[in-house]
Amino acid sequence: PGVEEPTALPDGSPAALTAAASRLADLTYPKSARLRSDLLNRAEPSVNAVAARRALLYAMVEKSEQASLGISGFPPHRGLHVALLERTGLHRAAVDGVARWTIAEPGSDDPARLRPLWDEADALLRSGAQNAASVASLYQLWRSPPFGVRAGLLPVLAMAYLLSRRDRVAVSLDGAFAPSLSNFLVDRMLQDPGAVGVRWSDDGGARNTWMTAVAEALKAAKIPLPDRSDGMALQPLDVARAVYAFVATLPPWTMRTARAGTRAQRLRVAVKNAQDPLPLLLDEVPAILGGSLSSPADAYTLARAFAEELQALGTAYPKLLADVADTLRREFRVEREGGLAGLRERAHAVRGVTGDLRLDALAVHLEGYDGTPEHTEAIAALAVHKPVRDWTDRDVDAAMLAIADLAQRFMKAEALAHVQGKADTAEVIALVSSAPSSPAPMVAEVRLSRAAEGSAKSLLAEIEALMAKSGATDEVQVAALVRALTARIGDALPADPPPSRSKTR
Repeated sequence: PGVEEPTALPDGSPAALTAAASRLADLTYPKSARLRSDLLNRAEPSVNAVAARRALLYAMVEKSEQASLGISGFPPHRGLHVALLERTGLHRAAVDGVARWTIAEPGSDDPARLRPLWDEADALLRSGAQNAASVASLYQLWRSPPFGVRAGLLPVLAMAYLLSRRDRVAVSLDGAFAPSLSNFLVDRMLQDPGAVGVRWSDDGGARNTWMTAVAEALKAAKIPLPDRSDGMALQPLDVARAVYAFVATLPPWTMRTARAGTRAQRLRVAVKNAQDPLPLLLDEVPAILGGSLSSPADAYTLARAFAEELQALGTAYPKLLADVADTLRREFRVEREGGLAGLRERAHAVRGVTGDLRLDALAVHLEGYDGTPEHTEAIAALAVHKPVRDWTDRDVDAAMLAIADLAQRFMKAEALAHVQGKADTAEVIALVSSAPSSPAPMVAEVRLSRAAEGSAKSLLAEIEALMAKSGATDEVQVAALVRALTARIGDALPADPPPSRSKTR
């Protein structure tokens, strides 16, 4: 029933044979789409047509919110856009009054008869919700009767379908969830459609209390959420994609460190390994956090805890670099010796003084150091001979010690800058004092930076004026000064200095 009986075979004229072939095609593919594109509507497009198709797919994933996909002029892929997306209504202006475009499902008029393709694809993915299908499955569906879509058109239609269903279809690439469609995914799809997995992820409850709570908690924590180009409210899959994208962009050290809390470590592993983000948020995250979704209050409490754990992961690496920067500023006495501008002058004076290549490399970095995380990262990598992206927790401790060691060598080199004909940026003063009450001579070195030289001169003038006013003899004045200096040196030395070694003859 509902199937027409084939007509009698025609006579042998070419016109009759063509009409018969057309009639058989109509009976075999009654739901075929009406797509007029000489470049792609064929089994094997030309090399130029394939290049134009790739350019069109790139524009679809990058600039779907722009009119004409942002294509200027009229290159070959602009013609494909007009024929396959614009005239079919797949790429159209948003209906929410905002000046933007979107790739959406076929409209009510559907001039190209694409609605049956979308409906059958939806049914295919819904029926296989437990086992992800792939783009290859869509190709097989659409190539077969009653559709008969030719191979050249399949990638464009598949990408249009994925973009129009981004709120309900989760996409994976080589088994890992893909939070967004990219040029790399386009290339993989063209090479191997089976590498791009597709899974229906409509949870049936739409924005339930838990997902709403998570979205609000993420927003409060300033974790980026997607901006729906079609003007619709955020869907559960949008929230899940935001979580995955946030974790996927964390620095490698953050993904390895054991300094994060236990829950944060479990969350990052779960998100990294997730193939379908909705089960991750609905089932795994509450289990990891050890909370309950039995009431709205519990859901919001758990969502805030979730956002806090994500925040801790997000700030872990910036905090690490801030700690390194604090160590660097402290060990190089940045604040006491002219700030960052003074540090750059000191580095210029030290560069090339000692012949130590590592110290020279450090000086080059310090000459341009402005306190930014990028510069701090470069100096930290130099300190441990290892890029920060490859660091472990042990490398963090090693970097702090290495920076302290380099700072000591740097400051010793400063005092020798005049040997190379450079203006030294620091002066080292040695003081040796011996007194009957001391078991051994006390030796101390005082480092005076050029930035502090003005303060030293001012204090010296006050001391000289005080000594002149006292009227004491030179011997008494010198003795008083030495004893005052010895007392200050003693405050900086251990309470019980080690005894000097005795020699036996």
